[in-house]
Amino acid sequence: MRHSSTGRSPQKQTEPVAHLAAALAYASAGIHVFPLAPRSKVPLISAPNGGHGLHDATTNDLIIRSWWTTTPTANIGLRTGISFDVIDLDGESAVVALEQARDGREQLQGPVVQTGHGLHWYVTSFPAAATLGAGAVGGAVGGAEGIGGWNMRDPLEVAWGD
Repeated sequence: MRHSSTGRSPQKQTEPVAHLAAALAYASAGIHVFPLAPRSKVPLISAPNGGHGLHDATTNDLIIRSWWTTTPTANIGLRTGISFDVIDLDGESAVVALEQARDGREQLQGPVVQTGHGLHWYVTSFPAAATLGAGAVGGAVGGAEGIGGWNMRDPLEVAWGD
């Protein structure tokens, strides 16, 4: 699948990435992270155990080291709405619909990761977030995650950076 806005296809991560190293790399880039249960989208620290889900997200390396030292294979939750948002594009028709909805507005910027159903576009420059959600493109876009949201990234799928 080729992404029409960037002119390039997402590249699959082929080298294994250590979960702790990936979480620290996100944090050093200013991206708030929190642990998810291994191979899951469920927050690792449950509410009865004092967890607050996405509200636990931090860039503090001491806290991050503690979480991933305790559970080295914890997936990584990325808090959206602080330094980036995510557009969930479920197939090529969603990419086309997004481009039509964008209608010549400023080019969106950020890395693209291939998912099982399409693409996640990690948007670092999103001037029209309110107008490019799923409703603006007839539901072809799986969703837009911003303030008060989060997205799961398996470190094996890390593709941050251009």
